[in-house]
Amino acid sequence: MTTVKTVPPHLLPLALLVMLLAPWPAVAGLQYDMLEETYALNGESEGARLLRIFVVGQAVRVEAEGEVTIVDLQQLAMYRLDVGAKRYDQTDLRTFGSQLPRIEGQAGQMLESILQQAFQTQIVPTNEFDEVAGYNCQEHVVSSLLFNGDYCLSREVVGFDQVRSLGIKAGQALEENPLARQINFPLLMESLAGFPVRSVTRTLDGTVVMTMQQSREKGLQPALFKVPAGYRRVGAP
Repeated sequence: MTTVKTVPPHLLPLALLVMLLAPWPAVAGLQYDMLEETYALNGESEGARLLRIFVVGQAVRVEAEGEVTIVDLQQLAMYRLDVGAKRYDQTDLRTFGSQLPRIEGQAGQMLESILQQAFQTQIVPTNEFDEVAGYNCQEHVVSSLLFNGDYCLSREVVGFDQVRSLGIKAGQALEENPLARQINFPLLMESLAGFPVRSVTRTLDGTVVMTMQQSREKGLQPALFKVPAGYRRVGAP
């Protein structure tokens, strides 16, 4: 049994960068296509959508139904793009999720203890194995105060070691973020026994099912991980 601090992957959950005018060569990257299905508390289907996830270097891009999220670990920034409206907002990852007021003394220690318990998650392997999208995977039971689920993890997914390394680097880069310290991304990524090719996550709001459709290595244009020219920034500067 492995105990780590983490959050659901779908919540899992991600400075405007100036684009160069000259064309850039494609660089080696990874693409993961995941089917996301959501269900209400009563079990009724609320919808499904395809997520395309691109990974290169220290950046991640997620595309879904006209919305794009870019996480740039070098800039410690997350950008959410509205493709139709050609606008975006920007979040500083060093302060993301840290809006809670700082409380000193015994009350502060109690709050710290509560947060640690909330984010503490148990990942327990089972003796059940399956095959998803051609990948052999082992079932794991995941539970915490915030959610519980069943994840089928596989080490056969293309680029798994690279993704795990990126997660470790992300945690190290976000040590200034109070929330990230509670989640402890380095420990989480180091403890993963494989890529979640299928995950069923149950929360107080309902259930989210993520299923791998395909994974592959792919040449990616660096422009994919930049905010396009002409997009208008909304929200606080």
